[in-house]
Amino acid sequence: MFLKNISLFNFKNYENTTFEFSREINCIIGDNGLGKTNLLDAIHYLSLGKSMINTQDTFNIRHDELAFAVKGIFQKNDRSYKVSCGFQKSSKKTLMVNGEVCGRLSSHVGQFPVVVVGPQDQDLVWGGSEFRRKLFDSMLSQVDNVYLESLIRYSHYLTQRNAYLKGLSEGKPWDELLMDHFNHELSAQGRVIFEKREKFLDSFNEIFRKYYKMFTRKDERVEIKYKSGLRDHDFMQKLKENIEKDRILQRTTFGVHRDDYSFVLDDFPLKKYASQGQQKSFTIAVKLAKFEFMMNQCGYAPLLLFDDLFDKLDENRTEALLDLISKSPFEQVMITEAKYDRLQALLEKMGIAANMLKVDEN
Repeated sequence: MFLKNISLFNFKNYENTTFEFSREINCIIGDNGLGKTNLLDAIHYLSLGKSMINTQDTFNIRHDELAFAVKGIFQKNDRSYKVSCGFQKSSKKTLMVNGEVCGRLSSHVGQFPVVVVGPQDQDLVWGGSEFRRKLFDSMLSQVDNVYLESLIRYSHYLTQRNAYLKGLSEGKPWDELLMDHFNHELSAQGRVIFEKREKFLDSFNEIFRKYYKMFTRKDERVEIKYKSGLRDHDFMQKLKENIEKDRILQRTTFGVHRDDYSFVLDDFPLKKYASQGQQKSFTIAVKLAKFEFMMNQCGYAPLLLFDDLFDKLDENRTEALLDLISKSPFEQVMITEAKYDRLQALLEKMGIAANMLKVDEN
């Protein structure tokens, strides 16, 4: 699968711009602040129907404008797909494929998969558990509709239960049947999520270790471990046991929304004992493994987006990464970089052909 072109209308700093892409490596060059990352975010919009940066669509409208639109053409399995995503203030977001409106965002997720590698990946190491859950939830949601639907339903009932717990502190009456309903739904959907996460990680670790070794060319022992309270407790029973605690804290304190993934290097926590280079190598290997996992599930290669390729990478690691992504199974790759001369010299040194796109002042 690859993206042939993309058009941006009042999207962030872009007024009206079109980019044409090659099927292999595309290098997006420009000074900082000119919109390189914004272009990748527009591609993310077409792929998943949402921004990879801003949770509120309003923040992606160009200043002093009322709406934005992003349009592009994907080529997949010898077919073309015209995808458009638009948003207008005080209105709903509209997502269309070949002229047909997508009724639900979840029906679009996974049709045009994407993997993003960027500076924000440091949150996977240094951030809270929500960053790591979001990574693996995004991965599974793009290839497993049952997982996505369970996650949506779980999030819905978690929000409802938490709102009810807060209401109790404001004088709402206790409703045993309503709480049982919330607990039943959370337990049912949570069990599906837990089992799929656990099964997935067994196979994912094998792919991840392969890419870590290919990228670093070292024999360091790496592993991702899944941590969940459901492994040792019955979900329904634990929700009932925690009800007084939940009422005091006004939130649900047990469940898969509190699961975590630990990153381990040579039997030690990555966050505490690894260098910046090792941490960067670890997260890149995770994303490359994500690429292969999704490709195996979908039957075609996702888009691979690199934002700020050289960030925290020495020359040896950069060369190893470029060598890796210039070969099969990677199909279309987008790379942003501020320093044209450095990237061009490196590509020429390695004999790698690339489509160079310059982002100028809009």
